[in-house]
Amino acid sequence: MMETANVLLKDHLEDIPLSEQWLYDNKEALKSVLAGIEDSKAGRVQKIDLDEL
Repeated sequence: MMETANVLLKDHLEDIPLSEQWLYDNKEALKSVLAGIEDSKAGRVQKIDLDEL
């Protein structure tokens, strides 16, 4: 999954705004975001009350 995402991102790197390019450069953060997307697609999500945080 990560390799496929990297190939897709590299093909469109010039399309990524500089203000968001940090995510591509930060491999650990990118991995976390991609894992979160996969969790969401698989239904592994839960609602939280932000007022309780």
